[in-house]
Formats: sequence, C-alpha cells, structure tokens
Amino acid sequence: MKKTKKGRIILTYTEAIKRLNPRGRIHTFRNPSFGLVGCDWDRRDVLSALKKAKEIHETGNQAQAMNHGLAIIDKGDMLFIETTPNKVGEKP
Repeated sequence: MKKTKKGRIILTYTEAIKRLNPRGRIHTFRNPSFGLVGCDWDRRDVLSALKKAKEIHETGNQAQAMNHGLAIIDKGDMLFIETTPNKVGEKP
C-alpha cells in the first residue's frame, strides 16, 4: 500500500484481493453522468480486471459506506468493486 501525492491510497493486487467479498459473484458499479449502473461479476473476472489494472485504488468514504472499497480504471471508466465490510479501510 502506498499513498500518492494527492493522498490516494494505491493497493497491490495481493492487498486488494484480501478485501474482496469471498462469494463467487462480486457486485460492481460505474457512475456515469445519468446515475449509478451496477452488476454482478464472476469472481474470476474481477480478479482478472484487478490483475490488468495499472492501479488499484482504495475508495473514498461514500463508496466504502456502500461496501465498494476498491476502484480501478476499466475500459476508460472508474469501476467500483464490492469489498467485505469489515475489510474496507483496514490495513492489509
């Protein structure tokens, strides 16, 4: 885990997967201009997206309150990823 100059927390792949919900399906959402769009992804697809991501971000308070404590840039959009509630904001 490291902090950027802007105060964002960047996680490694290993740190990030410790925070994921252990279920086979993981909820994600995007925040386009017209509102939130969410869907469930297979766990293996989330793991693949995390592995391909340039950076894995710890989200802010609002997304963490919705149990989506991870975010990556995916297909040009920010993708918020569901995390286990007691793991959000914890140091791995």
